[in-house]
Amino acid sequence: MLGLLPAQVINVYLGSTLRSMHDVFHESHLTGYVVFAFQILIGITLMVWVVQKARKELTIAIMAAELGRETISTSSSSSIS
Repeated sequence: MLGLLPAQVINVYLGSTLRSMHDVFHESHLTGYVVFAFQILIGITLMVWVVQKARKELTIAIMAAELGRETISTSSSSSIS
C-alpha cells in the first residue's frame, strides 16, 4: 500500500491542478497551454519512473524469496539424508 503513495500523490496534484486550469487558460492562452503540457509531461514521467522503480524492487524481492526458499529446501534435504 505504501508503494502506491507516490503515484497517488502525483494523480492528486494533477487533479487539483486540472480543476484550476480554467483560470490559467483564460489569463494567457499560450502560457496556460505550455504550463499544462509541462505538468502533464512531468506527471507522466514521474509515474513511469515510480512504476519502473517498483518493478525493480519487486523483482529483487522475488529473487531474494526464491533464493531463501532454495536455501531452506537444500538444507532440509541435506539434513534428511
